[in-house]
Amino acid sequence: HNNVPLMMGWVTGDALLFGKPDISAEKFKQQANEKYGINAAAYLEIFPADNNEQAELSQSRINLLSFAGFPAYLLAGYNSKPSFIYQSSYVPTDKPGFPDYGAFHTSEVPYALHTLHLWKRPWKKRDYDMQELMSTYWIQFIKKGNPNVKGLPEWSPYNKTERAILEMGPTTILKPAFLKKEFDLLQQLAHDK
Repeated sequence: HNNVPLMMGWVTGDALLFGKPDISAEKFKQQANEKYGINAAAYLEIFPADNNEQAELSQSRINLLSFAGFPAYLLAGYNSKPSFIYQSSYVPTDKPGFPDYGAFHTSEVPYALHTLHLWKRPWKKRDYDMQELMSTYWIQFIKKGNPNVKGLPEWSPYNKTERAILEMGPTTILKPAFLKKEFDLLQQLAHDK
């Protein structure tokens, strides 16, 4: 890859790209044991399956991280230039007569590109505030290779020590060591294969 500043991230609804998990606790544990062998206990500690609901939640989390989070983590670790990672849990205002998909895949894009006016939704002030925040970060990153600008929450580049990820949601906040245990485990499991 080219060593250039990167901005990358995901929305929490990206896990639904794989469909809603329908897995029992028993099946989840069986798959963990078959796939990870001696590492299954460590896997089940971070992705527990004490009951069916918990197994489905863990499956959803592993789907999200495998698809979007872990690749961003790996790329940031190999990139010699600053990498800025975000997770968006921001849920757009519902569109009447349309299913509520929550923070669905690519739902952050019209905010980041300042194009809410092209969508037919009854936008609220909170949507326009999020559009201003995201698009300001994106524009600053395009101009300077660094999304930080006075007046917005500080967004540190991702590094293997602090492991800070910017959470963009009802509150935008930098989360140090966010998903550290999960990423460490996934890296170990990838290495042990």
